[in-house]
Amino acid sequence: MKTNVCTGSFQGVNEPFGNPSAPLTLSAVLKATEMDRESITNKSLFTFARGIYALELTNNTDFTVPQLNGIFDQWYNLNGDYLSGHRGYDDLRFDFFDKLKKVRVPLGHDFVEAAWSKAFSAPMPPEAERFRQEELKRLVALCYQLQMASSEDCFYLSCRYVQDLFKLRHANVGARWLRGLVRDGVLEEVIKGGPHTNKATRYKYMFPNEGLT
Repeated sequence: MKTNVCTGSFQGVNEPFGNPSAPLTLSAVLKATEMDRESITNKSLFTFARGIYALELTNNTDFTVPQLNGIFDQWYNLNGDYLSGHRGYDDLRFDFFDKLKKVRVPLGHDFVEAAWSKAFSAPMPPEAERFRQEELKRLVALCYQLQMASSEDCFYLSCRYVQDLFKLRHANVGARWLRGLVRDGVLEEVIKGGPHTNKATRYKYMFPNEGLT
């Protein structure tokens, strides 16, 4: 049994993008999408857009246009020496907003995508059978797989990402489902997230069954 506390500490650029228990920050996104002479502007810009979408999900927020402009400025100033293929600053900024609307898989959420896939292919954890709705069974399976993938005792999952995965109309439905799993004892809320912390809530799956794969 692991005894370490889920602190979500960040020590390197790759960690937030491969560790479901680590937080995501703008500085990490900027560092992960920093360009060099071999970089392709279009590809780098789309990767940056994926990182910003991941940051929105992690923070449970939608950045305003002025905020996004400020964020883009930081990326532009960081990579100005290697940008090519556009007709100037504003053309590139417009392209960033276009790419942001096209993002489907947030940067660093490959582990969530993998857990989501495994939630369908692997046996359901026994706790899932406590629920009648197929969607709730699948959410339990997702949380189980996220717990198994985490290098610490907990994982983060935002209500907005639940909304995206289950095609829910409102993020508050995802939040209600996660609160329900906590109330039913399937999850433990380890670190409360929200606007006051600018982070998604950290959860711990309470009934891990090591026999399931």
